[in-house]
Amino acid sequence: MLAGSACDDGEPSAGECPGGARQVVDGGEVALTEASAPSLAGDHVVMLAGAPATAFAVDACTGEATALAGEGLSGAFALTSELGALALGHRQPSGEVLLLDRLDEPGVDEPRVIATLDPIDSGWFRWPDGLLLWSGPLMRDAPGTSRIFAYPGADGPTGAATLVAEDVVWLARGGLDVFVARTASGELLHVHAGAATRVHPHVRSAGMAPDGAQVVWQAAAGGWTLRTLATGVDVQLGAIDAAKIRSAGPDAASWRWTDDAVAAIDADGVLVAAHDRETGARLGLPPPHLAARDDVPGPLLFVTAQVTPERVELAWDPRTGELTEWYRGPDVMLVPQRADDAGVRYLADPGLLWLHRSEGGPALLQAEASLDAIPLADGRTLMGLVNPDETRRLVLLDRTGAHARELADGVSRWSLTADDPPRLAYAIADEPDAGVWIVPISPVSPASISPTDLR
Repeated sequence: MLAGSACDDGEPSAGECPGGARQVVDGGEVALTEASAPSLAGDHVVMLAGAPATAFAVDACTGEATALAGEGLSGAFALTSELGALALGHRQPSGEVLLLDRLDEPGVDEPRVIATLDPIDSGWFRWPDGLLLWSGPLMRDAPGTSRIFAYPGADGPTGAATLVAEDVVWLARGGLDVFVARTASGELLHVHAGAATRVHPHVRSAGMAPDGAQVVWQAAAGGWTLRTLATGVDVQLGAIDAAKIRSAGPDAASWRWTDDAVAAIDADGVLVAAHDRETGARLGLPPPHLAARDDVPGPLLFVTAQVTPERVELAWDPRTGELTEWYRGPDVMLVPQRADDAGVRYLADPGLLWLHRSEGGPALLQAEASLDAIPLADGRTLMGLVNPDETRRLVLLDRTGAHARELADGVSRWSLTADDPPRLAYAIADEPDAGVWIVPISPVSPASISPTDLR
């Protein structure tokens, strides 16, 4: 059987496929494996199934499955490209990454190796139409340099990945497909669209905004600079005590970002200075001796005031200088998830979702929550709740976090696309719903948003 973007005569075309949730693979017909999650590119599903594991491409319109060539695969996934949808695979023992098939072309291709990575120290970042791959100890605290590659590269999807740099000691990602890298010699590179552009010849450290819009660095000669990548405009951040700023490395964390501010932290993780992301102007003086937490979308910076005898967490507004206490209690794992006019929403072990209101105390939003929740662009949240048998129950929370809708139960592996709106693909190994399913995450209509959702 052939998988294609258009279905056979007499079948609906890809553009006429059912729009709602649908089963595209019957688990009674194909033995599902947990070796990789089913992934989507257009109207193609790529997955591993059977034992030994075989890569399949499934037409999400008709359910027709094609067994792809390639043995000894550890994983398989889908990408889009200018030439159509692609199926890729990975062999863990050899480190080979392969183009398995051009899904929009008739027939089954012979696999082509697009990159050979270190079998242990390697990996990649994936977005809908590309990969940034690394080979070396880049993502762990270990000495040595790494090579980074872009795919598709200069020769297109059928060619090998393009070597972007080969002496990289630090890499950061912003948004889906924007990266900055620092080499062993201190060269700072902007990596985008399969190519690297020099930002500065010699920096001591650097940081990147989570949205990928800006990069900040300290030049070897001193001074801090903030660049907006889309325009190439630089602003100087003024005097910062460089001795207090931690140096960049594999786990560099010298900066924290809000929607419109960037803050430097010292070697102990304490806030040192905050600046306007547009003008570079110095903002309010940070509260002293407070350790900054990771970036959280919104206007606030989060800091830990104390851990013992009880944990105290605060949110700081760099524009007004206002401090808000959003947690006081036992020392449990906390993950701030969102901050807005309604207050601070946060996840707390052992799986609770809370809202600390702007006025008043905390309110429990969900008695079951996941610390690895995925926020969606429209403000909703997708969570994979763990069942006793280690399968997942997939739940979609509304913008407020107070209302949950179950999407699927008994899920073994799943993936979410970056489409707008996104689509969910998941596998269930056991009856009665065994199979691979696709669920569109329908957009929120303006009529369904209440005034309380916008507060």
